[in-house]
Amino acid sequence: MLQDDRDGASLAILWKGKVIANLYGGYADREANRLWEENTMAIAYSTTKIWAGLTAAILASRGLLYYDEKVSSFWPEFAQNGKHNITVRDVLDHRAGLITFGREFIIEEAADSKAVSALIEEAVPHWTPGSSRGYHALTYGFLIDEIVRRLDPINRTVAEIYSEEIWKEGIDFQIGSRNMDERLIARVSNPSIVESIIAHVKRPMK
Repeated sequence: MLQDDRDGASLAILWKGKVIANLYGGYADREANRLWEENTMAIAYSTTKIWAGLTAAILASRGLLYYDEKVSSFWPEFAQNGKHNITVRDVLDHRAGLITFGREFIIEEAADSKAVSALIEEAVPHWTPGSSRGYHALTYGFLIDEIVRRLDPINRTVAEIYSEEIWKEGIDFQIGSRNMDERLIARVSNPSIVESIIAHVKRPMK
């Protein structure tokens, strides 16, 4: 990981409140010849689900969100295609059956709340909602964001609630990026199958 000739990564280990390891190395962006530095920012992916869940908990603590309330009670259009009985709890617990929305969508749509809402409203559950659990890897954030936005008195998004009520100075985590941070964000790289095999042969796990 500490070699500068490969795609980069970082690892920090805390023990009883103290940093006992802080490792980083490689390229943050090989194409731009930019190395991974101590303040390089990595995309958090599914760890963001923790913060999305906390924004829902904040609304619940204020009596604005009820876990066992049907989503369709405050979002009538959501009820289409067999989703009428899905509760907020089902969504939070990955039991809604909405592991995909039925079609691919582009970045521009993902940034458009109206487009996302329509996509969710038209989606068909992959199983009877509430009957089983399946990881909503790519849809969870969109679902929680649309629920929270409808229940918050001033229609704030998950990112806005996080920024205003959870984030504190010194917390090195944010939802979304600011223009000033673009140069600090590491480029995501996906090694090919051949590269993965070579890496495992050269550096076998022990």
